[in-house]
Amino acid sequence: MRRLLSLAAVCLLFAGCAAVQRQTATAAQSASPALLAALSEGEGRVAILWMAPEKSKGIEFYRLEFARAGQPFESLKQYNAKAVNPGLQTERVEDMPAGQLLSFRMTSLLSSSGGKESSVVLPLILGEAKKECLVVEDGPFRSPERLEERSRSLAVYGESLKSLDQPFDSCLSDLLPMEGQDRPALEGYKKVLWTCGLDAKNPLTPEERSILREYLDNEGNLFLCGAGLGKALAGPDSTPDELEFYQNYLKAFSEPGWESGAQSARLLRGAKGQKHFEKLRARISGKSRQEQHAASVIEPFGGSDAALIYDGIEGASAAAVAYVGNFGKPNVFCRLVHLALPWESLPAAEGRTEVLKAVLDYLENAGPLKYVSIVQSAVTDSRTGKALSGVTVHLLGGANYLGTPVKATTDKEGKCTIIALEGTYHILCEKEGYRPVRYRNRVVRKGKVTNLNGTLDPQ
Repeated sequence: MRRLLSLAAVCLLFAGCAAVQRQTATAAQSASPALLAALSEGEGRVAILWMAPEKSKGIEFYRLEFARAGQPFESLKQYNAKAVNPGLQTERVEDMPAGQLLSFRMTSLLSSSGGKESSVVLPLILGEAKKECLVVEDGPFRSPERLEERSRSLAVYGESLKSLDQPFDSCLSDLLPMEGQDRPALEGYKKVLWTCGLDAKNPLTPEERSILREYLDNEGNLFLCGAGLGKALAGPDSTPDELEFYQNYLKAFSEPGWESGAQSARLLRGAKGQKHFEKLRARISGKSRQEQHAASVIEPFGGSDAALIYDGIEGASAAAVAYVGNFGKPNVFCRLVHLALPWESLPAAEGRTEVLKAVLDYLENAGPLKYVSIVQSAVTDSRTGKALSGVTVHLLGGANYLGTPVKATTDKEGKCTIIALEGTYHILCEKEGYRPVRYRNRVVRKGKVTNLNGTLDPQ
């Protein structure tokens, strides 16, 4: 028999509920309760985090429901709406089956009409250990009308993860602590799969970017995908802080207009030389104009490598980049896969599962160490042809294993040598009194010297 343990306190993993309440205030506009997280606590126990709507008039009961894969929902517990306090609620459910794909939802039972309204559905697979994998989805609070689509997105993840025997928890991004926290809620998870919504104008809020920075800075393994990522990289409206994050932390580069190439592409293929991805082929959906326009084209940046390529387009053509390395802390390594199109754009279950299999393989097994190679530069004055000293040559977005930026200054002969980790970089040459020059997509390979001979124009 299942036992239910009601708790008045907020789950310790997601402390700071005052910030959560501010973020979820818009969720309370409807009669639907907000289901925010389904978290494994080990030994068959699941923590369910939820919130009642702000206005409960006309609601008689709330009901926590769950379903096994392919089965109808059944009731776990019912709450008198008048007795539910505002704010975040935590319910712990015991004796849940391990290894099965379970789905949870909260439902409002309306006293006036006898109808009901349901929350987003969150899936979960219990494993032997806690914090194996966390699936994070943009919450419905930004766009309540897309509730059904967001439920589908998480369900699609759940089906693929079940096929791959990958235990996981799930939550909405609105729940993640944004203020007053010493450490992010992502800490401790071996892998995080984060999906940005189709409708997000800014795919990640400043608070979300801060959480992801800290997770990656502390040996996190992240898969990030969704709409708006390429536009945030290329968009003229992006602030310097936004660009720094999207380029240096998501290890990608894009320019306005590149997304037009993705709109005609119908196939993804693995990039050559990327053992985790090179045999991969996946179809892209073309059924909706919104999904077509949500896809973006990116390039590797800061030591990343192309992982997936749009088949049949010229010039910049990467759909995903992959990176193993650090972000400024000495000898602290993360793994990152950044897919610049919505997860829903992969319509076939088999294709989605194969992509996710390659991603999980990379997050678990890639690296951790890249080989050290050499970049040699020689810079001259374009007008006189003479060697230029004092030119800073900077591998943008790159950091070595000591956590310092990868750059050097040319000597009196206009030359410099940079010790760099293998990967793809954009290289910036600049000197006061001259126009800076940026070289794109310079590949640093294991055991080979990369030569960069450039000229600078006087201003």
